[in-house]
Amino acid sequence: MCFRNTGDLVFRDEFGRVFYIGRTDSIIKRLGVRFNLESLQQKIQKILNSTSSNVKCIWHEETRKLVCFVQTISNADATELMHIRRRLIQNLLEIDRPDDIVFISSFPLNSHGKIDSQTLMKKIANKSFTSSADPKGIFHTFITETLGVDLMRKNASEASIENMPGLNMSFNAAGGTSFQALSLVSQIGAILEHQCDQNELLAMLLSSQHSLETIMNFLAACSVSKLQVISKTLPVNSSSYVKKRFKFLWSTSLNKCVDSAPCIVGDKWVCVGSHSHILKTLDTQLGAPMAVLELPDRIECKVEIVSNMNTSYIAVVGCYDQHVYAFNFTNGHIYWRIDLGGLIKAKPLSCATGLVVATYGEQFNVVCISLKTKNYIWRKKNWNERNLCQPCRYELKGGDYLYT
Repeated sequence: MCFRNTGDLVFRDEFGRVFYIGRTDSIIKRLGVRFNLESLQQKIQKILNSTSSNVKCIWHEETRKLVCFVQTISNADATELMHIRRRLIQNLLEIDRPDDIVFISSFPLNSHGKIDSQTLMKKIANKSFTSSADPKGIFHTFITETLGVDLMRKNASEASIENMPGLNMSFNAAGGTSFQALSLVSQIGAILEHQCDQNELLAMLLSSQHSLETIMNFLAACSVSKLQVISKTLPVNSSSYVKKRFKFLWSTSLNKCVDSAPCIVGDKWVCVGSHSHILKTLDTQLGAPMAVLELPDRIECKVEIVSNMNTSYIAVVGCYDQHVYAFNFTNGHIYWRIDLGGLIKAKPLSCATGLVVATYGEQFNVVCISLKTKNYIWRKKNWNERNLCQPCRYELKGGDYLYT
């Protein structure tokens, strides 16, 4: 049997049946969250129902923007378009809400009769290039075009926005999310002169105490940076301002992609693993390898240091081979390993009871292991999804703990 890389993403069940999920290029990562653009398009299509004939979501990598193109009837007026924006904001989850909504009368097609994504990409690039470099203008455009808030009038005749307080509402009350706040600060921050202005802007966007009018007045008062943009191809021997401010202390290679966050141990060591199956303990001052550990499969899990055992310098890490490993982080010696029945991406949680680990296991995906006996203390099946999240401990009244 011959397999070709068609770019399709599929799922194969235990009976060998293959199910289509979507295109590989439709899977994106936005502000640390991975999701499927095709699934988002289906959600939006369902929300709009008969209002729109077609929807296309585009991820523009250069501007880090999620743009939703919505095809509408040719005679739709401004009020109808504003209603569509508000409907999407009210019905989409926070992470699903696009950074920009663009209405289009018809979609461009390629030679195969499919929607031409490249032409839509150019539209996004041209709009970003021609958009105002004024912070207040960028914010005003986002509020009116993406959130669908009419800032020019405070009393509208339409029922859905009848009581909308206009400029007196907060960013959150207008439908803005924390993800959109971060995106706005990233865009506006590029032309603000001071880092403190960016921090203050983010705080105002996330606060319910600051109105849109207060934010716009703040942006109007901010001076636009006059600094020249430094080229990404800056030569190493340049005598630029960047070279004077930044200096590499050391670097090391783990041969492949590093998806796990480094674990800092005191002020002496840093532990980090990679897709090359290699985990290194490095000297924080020199970057020299103190210990090297090679596992059977890739490592995306962050190392957890265990301090409540008699053995010194012990740490644990999860692996794609479905095992959790206990090892000495100063010399790389493996003490033991346990098969948990599912690949492990999330950092384990060490506590007085034992070691809590979230896995991709089918039967159990959250388990607690005794660090002394290596046996299960308890095992749970949380939801029917793969468990990507790191266990977290909360202290309750009476001294009990809740792990989520």
